[in-house]
Amino acid sequence: LWYKTPRVQALGLGIVFFCVFSAYTTIQFYAASIYGPILAANSIAAIYASFTVSCLLAPSVTNYLGSQLAMFCGILGYAFWVIASLLFFLYGGEKWCTVVVWGGVVLGCGASLLWTAQGCLILQYASFSPNKKESGAILGIFWAVFQCSSLVGGVITFVYYTTGNKPRGSILIYLIFLGLILFGAIATQFLLPPSMLIDTSIEDERFHQLGKEPSANLEENSHNDTVISEETSLLF
Repeated sequence: LWYKTPRVQALGLGIVFFCVFSAYTTIQFYAASIYGPILAANSIAAIYASFTVSCLLAPSVTNYLGSQLAMFCGILGYAFWVIASLLFFLYGGEKWCTVVVWGGVVLGCGASLLWTAQGCLILQYASFSPNKKESGAILGIFWAVFQCSSLVGGVITFVYYTTGNKPRGSILIYLIFLGLILFGAIATQFLLPPSMLIDTSIEDERFHQLGKEPSANLEENSHNDTVISEETSLLF
């Protein structure tokens, strides 16, 4: 089936990150306008401090939950920060400033899960291809789709600000970003585990399922080829 190939799954993973970071990158770029310089600095510092610390535990959590579920939980951290930003926009005040900072802490923890699980999954997709060029293409597909998020996020904010809207944003723009992030979270559950992929690059076994143990006949043929080659080498 066409969707059980590493390339298609890499494309799906890229779409997940495209949705999440179209929202996150845009909010981060305009943090000073949205929060003010002091709150923006505190929020971004909280994100990267918690991200640094939680990276120590993220591999163990990812192994326990699995890559798809770990990414789902990690993306919810991004959604929490957007919700905190929306509440700050609606109500303001010192109390909601604290919520935004703690939202940054939650996001940082989620980011460590997201990136750890992504690295695990994309490398597994790429490693199933015996062709190095195919592996490079799989990685390239993911990063190409993912990096488009900066372009789309920029277009959204350009259209928004050139129509005379408030620099701090609006309820609509926050809901759009929240919808993108939640869509990305749900999309992680449609990614296939590496054991279900099909390697279409093997010519003599076109429908060979990846991760499957080789059959006895293939092992016997391989053994016979090895014996023949060793016996033949004795003639030289």
